[in-house]
Amino acid sequence: MAGDDVEASSGEDSESDVAIDSDESGELPSPSDLDTAFIESQEQEVQESTSVDSVVDDSGITMDMSESEESLNRSIESLKEAEMKWLAIDERFLSSGLRLLHLLPILAALLIALSRTFRDQSPNWWVNFVQGDPSNTWSFGLVLTLFGIVVLCTYLIALIVTIRRIRLTIQSVRQESDLQELDGRDFRSVHGHSSLTSRISLVLGQHVLTAFLILLSVIFMMTSISLQTFSDGLTIQAELMTMGAAALLIGYGIHLVNLKDTFSTVKPHGLLRIYDPPVHPALLTHPFRDVIGTHLDPLLAAKVSGFIHNLEGNLLDQTQTEGFQDRVLHLLYLEQHCGLKRADMVAALGEILDDDGISRVLSEEWDETWRSLITHSRDRIQPYFRLHDRLLHNAVDISEGKRPPGGLWFDIDIENLIEGEAHLFTFVHNGTTEEQELVVRIQTPDFSPKETHYSVRLPTGSMETLMGLETTAEVKSAMGEMFNESKIIWQTLIPRASGESTVTVRLEDKDGNLLSGKVATVQVQPDMLRRLRWWTGLTSMLTGTAAVLWLLVLPILGFIGGF
Repeated sequence: MAGDDVEASSGEDSESDVAIDSDESGELPSPSDLDTAFIESQEQEVQESTSVDSVVDDSGITMDMSESEESLNRSIESLKEAEMKWLAIDERFLSSGLRLLHLLPILAALLIALSRTFRDQSPNWWVNFVQGDPSNTWSFGLVLTLFGIVVLCTYLIALIVTIRRIRLTIQSVRQESDLQELDGRDFRSVHGHSSLTSRISLVLGQHVLTAFLILLSVIFMMTSISLQTFSDGLTIQAELMTMGAAALLIGYGIHLVNLKDTFSTVKPHGLLRIYDPPVHPALLTHPFRDVIGTHLDPLLAAKVSGFIHNLEGNLLDQTQTEGFQDRVLHLLYLEQHCGLKRADMVAALGEILDDDGISRVLSEEWDETWRSLITHSRDRIQPYFRLHDRLLHNAVDISEGKRPPGGLWFDIDIENLIEGEAHLFTFVHNGTTEEQELVVRIQTPDFSPKETHYSVRLPTGSMETLMGLETTAEVKSAMGEMFNESKIIWQTLIPRASGESTVTVRLEDKDGNLLSGKVATVQVQPDMLRRLRWWTGLTSMLTGTAAVLWLLVLPILGFIGGF
């Protein structure tokens, strides 16, 4: 009963703690105590209502974000479906496949040139077998002009298809950028985003300008035919045809000068070819992650980062979260280009990931992305991967006892034939029993910068562990750990002049004493294919511009000659 009385009293008198205390003490509460109790109760009610409102606001914000995310995902999917249709046409007929974007303007220019040649007189075989009566308006030159107009219209349609595809790509990039900014991050400020969007916009502007010039060419050609058919104004007809040919030459020249590889957002790696990384690390902490990750466009980098973050729950050892991305990329490269068997790669992945994580990494959705990304990085930065393969060969020799494991391991690699910028990689590994403080000095008199030096601290390496490995697969798998213990320097060099040049890399101690050195002789020359395309486009533009200027200057010269 006593317990029931306590429960009942606590239930009835819960409105005021002060009243309970006063009953227990036997004194009446003062007015100040009542005011204080009232104020505290009001504050408690306000806090409770505020907390309820904040919960409602947070839930409302969460719902709004989820709805916005779903809306953006639906919009992105619809854009990619539309872009996929236009991309299929582009890859089969326009930029690749039949390459109509290059074939049609050349064919149109040839037809227009032939129509100018046979403007006044048709060949005999045409007059005898096709035209018949010489007074018939369907001359050989007129038919060639009509064919030229048809080809120009086809070229214009091809450009419109390409413009539509690029516009869809731009919209998809904007939508995916908005999706990344839902959580409040300024995704558009990351390295490479502005350069990526500006480059896509530049390609779009070039295609729009080319399409406008081709449209002018069609208009001039059709006007020329109309005048030739319905009037005797042959002089103005010839000038209009010249203007049409000039517009075609200028438009195609602009297309050649600004030609870029096909890109899209249909696949995650679709923007790699148009993306040019603005920065790269100088000292590679995790070499494969740093080299391959540098060439990730911002959208793919965000997707890979999210994928790797989700994989952290599948790690067998949670202390390996920092370097397991480098480990995964290294094993994928070994399997793709260094002959590592897939079973050995899966076994190596099994040391860091569980079965579910391995299946997610090797899933069909990501397998193509990894392969495209590694192949793209290997094509862009050949010296690093060549250096890695050579070090791998030496590591196999060490495991087989063909060379001693101790001492400083020092090597460099650079392009033998340089077209544009050069990439120099310097590898230093400490195989001694003591920590080393070294200076890597790079001397490049024919490049910019001319000289740089890096002070590095090398811990004691574990090259001796290679001696205990029995199979080549084990050596390949152990290379990643050895790379992480080493120092790899990535230096970009800009050639000052063409011809033969030398690159000297000195390995010194902290007192400036030379410990080792490498000298590489390279050949600097421009990209001949790119230069040929550039000069062809420039010649086409200059020829068209000269034709227009001649038509403008000729009446002025005639007017001056009349005085």
